[in-house]
Parts: sequence; C-alpha cells; structure tokens
Amino acid sequence: MENQFYYSYDTVGKIIDESLKVGVSSFMLFGIPLKKDSIGTEAYKEDGIIQNTLRTIKGFYGDSVNLISDVCLCEYTDHGHCGIIQKSKC
Repeated sequence: MENQFYYSYDTVGKIIDESLKVGVSSFMLFGIPLKKDSIGTEAYKEDGIIQNTLRTIKGFYGDSVNLISDVCLCEYTDHGHCGIIQKSKC
C-alpha cells in the first residue's frame, strides 16, 4: 500500500520521534514474526514482536502516543488465513 512503511523493533523510535515533532501521535503496529505456524502462536506469545514493541514504546513515550495493534492472524499463520482453521465434522 502506498505511504505505508516497515520499521524494525530497533528503529521504530526514530520515526515516532519525527512524527511527534509534526503532531502525529497515533500509530498502528502490524507484526511480522520470524516463524509462522498453523495457529499463529507468535501473535499471542508474551514476548512476541508486537507485545515487546508495545511495551517498549509505551515505556519510553507513555501517554504521549496512542498505539493500535492489528489482531488479524494472517501475518502469523503459515496458511495466511485471518483465524485458526479447524476441520469441520460435516
């Protein structure tokens, strides 16, 4: 998508600093895990990429930023669907 950018865990602070200077204080985060599986385990791990990033950003910037995180599992599953797939008994 146009005007969408990827920032790593260790560089996201730079863009937040630049954004705050021009009045942008809300950010939406999407996780891209190192490994994927059929149930999206990395999406709900205590130390997942988004979980750690949210804690780090809030710890540094506090209430000066608004953070939104994507809850879709498509980036975390090896099949690419947004949810967990279970076999139907039909």
